[in-house]
Amino acid sequence: MAHNDALLTPYRLGRQSVYRAVEGLAQADAVWKPAPHVKSIQETLIHLGGAERFWLTTLGRGTLDFPEDDGLDVAEAFLRAMQGVVEGHVAAADEAELVRAQTTERGELSLAWMVKRVTQHMFYHLGTVVYLRACRQPDWHGDAGLRHWQAAADAFSALIPAPD
Repeated sequence: MAHNDALLTPYRLGRQSVYRAVEGLAQADAVWKPAPHVKSIQETLIHLGGAERFWLTTLGRGTLDFPEDDGLDVAEAFLRAMQGVVEGHVAAADEAELVRAQTTERGELSLAWMVKRVTQHMFYHLGTVVYLRACRQPDWHGDAGLRHWQAAADAFSALIPAPD
């Protein structure tokens, strides 16, 4: 199952960075927005889990419902639960199933493509979460697991073939 680990390593490391970025965050800070059109940290966590939910549904795979309750703890629990769902689908797949293209309304997609896509998405929004927290808490100096981010970026780069 080395193929599964290679695919999940960047995903897991990215998740660790997200969890570190919200560690110890107060509810008031989690829902703060610098402008009405910007997602709060809490909304960003739901958005990340929602994106995974969207792509799993698009691939016809089982997933979870959105949480009905509100709160940072609920948003983080949803994100952790979605991580379990994603990892469960990957763990259950052999190498051929991971890369097998499926015809969807979004084009030809595979489970491996989906994991890479949500990993990229997670890193994009990790920057948003860190930025919002730093704006709200200027004295916050959490590293947000940036060493995890670097390790994940390196692992993700290893998945992408070098151009000829």
